Amino acid sequence: MATLAAADSATTPTADLREVTIVAHHVGVVGGMERILAELAMGLRRRGHPVTVIAYACDLPAGADVTFRRIRGPSRPFVLSYP
Repeated sequence: MATLAAADSATTPTADLREVTIVAHHVGVVGGMERILAELAMGLRRRGHPVTVIAYACDLPAGADVTFRRIRGPSRPFVLSYP
């Protein structure tokens, strides 16, 4: 665990920064996958990576400094929306 803590607190050199795009249905605090994606986006942003989220909905805290591109679609998967 000490290795993870040391790596997490280390600063990322500017040359190693990558633009990251996360594509998902929902990003936020609603469920397990959504919560993990939100933590991933905010963690990458804290390390200096530019992050873009492409999703139906994105519930990140104010000041997360993450670019959000909304896509239109049903609130549930198509099969569940129209039985």
